[in-house]
This record gives sequence, structure tokens and C-alpha cells, in this order.
Amino acid sequence: MKYILMGYGKMGKTIEKALETSESQLIATIDNPDELAEKENFLDNADVAFEFSTPESAYDNILACFRHNLPVVCGTTGWTDRLPEIENICNNDGKTMMYAPNYSIGINIFIAINNQIADIISNLNMYGISMSETHHVHKKDAPSGTALQIKNQILQHLANSSMKNADIPISSIREGEVTGIHEVKYTSDFDTIELKHTAKTRDAFAYGAILAAKWLKDKKGCFKMQDVIKSLYFCKF
Repeated sequence: MKYILMGYGKMGKTIEKALETSESQLIATIDNPDELAEKENFLDNADVAFEFSTPESAYDNILACFRHNLPVVCGTTGWTDRLPEIENICNNDGKTMMYAPNYSIGINIFIAINNQIADIISNLNMYGISMSETHHVHKKDAPSGTALQIKNQILQHLANSSMKNADIPISSIREGEVTGIHEVKYTSDFDTIELKHTAKTRDAFAYGAILAAKWLKDKKGCFKMQDVIKSLYFCKF
């Protein structure tokens, strides 16, 4: 696999390290708009781009990849108000992209399980829902993109129920070098259901992103990490 790194921060370097022992080849690193202008021709020589840059750069980086028919694995958060535009371009023009705020296999299993819980409790009117997420002090967005994804999916399950107007507060904590903790609580007068995922190292995100890149091969369209999970585990989420 020949690949481009768009964003050469912690995540980009973790992906590079994870691929060092494979037969993959790093074609170029692009870390800012000036480098994109200088190195855009390198996109013709790659099989996939890993886009983990900044909210300000993600949209233009993805469009550049589309211009060169290069599949994109994007994990940058904080820019998704423009995601519908990218999805339309991707689907209408036969481009290929996967977007996920979190590529950890574990968190995506967590999300799949949580969707089932939300679906079940939507038929009840006895549980209050709350969430918390904890990350390192360097993380710029709050709540995390993953927390917002989880919240939005819960609300989708509640949309046609008596709980459709439920408030789901998210507590965001920034401390130390915490890789990532996400927790959902369903609380009634009788009990509490708690679902929690703790990421130990950034390697989990890199492994998932690499798995996603391999899964995208020969596909056209706009995909989510849940599509990968479904295909791997043959489950109906």
C-alpha cells in the first residue's frame, strides 16, 4: 500500500510507525496548505490518503484527493458541518471516502452495542441518559467528535418514541495525556446501565484506520467505520 499522510501530528506519526514493518510505502507527508500546493502531484502516486489534519485543512485536503481519484480515510473532527457537501461529491462523482471521528475497533464495537441499548430503551420511558468523555489537555474540540456521534445516534433511535425530546448532557474533561474515555449512562429509579470504553494507546486508532484503508479498496462511495464493523462481524446493528 502506497499512502499519503495529510496531517503529520501525533496520529499521522502513529500511522507511519504502525506501517513501518509492512510492505507499505509512505509517498509524502502534507502538513499545511503550503505543502498541499507544493506536493499535490504526489497524490497521483498513492493508493490512499490518511487525513488527520486540522478542522481548517480537512475540507481542502479531501477535495484535493478527489481531484486525483485518491481514496481518503479521514479522522479529523471539528469540520463536519461541511461533511454533507463532501458526501454529495463523493456519491455523485464516484469518489471514495471514509469518515469516522474515532477509528478504534473497540469504540466502534462500543457504538454498535450502545445503538442496541438505545433502541431497546426507546420503547420505555423510564431512563434518563447522560454521557461523559475524557481526553488529553491538547485536544481542541469539546465535546469530542466521538461523543457527538454517539449522542446523535442515540437521538436517532429515540426520534419516533416518547423520549424524542430527551436531553442528553455531555460532560467533557481534559486532563493529562488521557488517550480517550467515553461513557454512557442510562439511569432509572431502579437501576443504572453503564457502558464505558477506555482507549489505552493511540495505536488502536492507527490500527483501525489502516484496517479501514484496506477495506476501502475497490469501493466507491462515502462510508463509516460502522460499515467495516458490520462486514467483519456479520451482525445487524
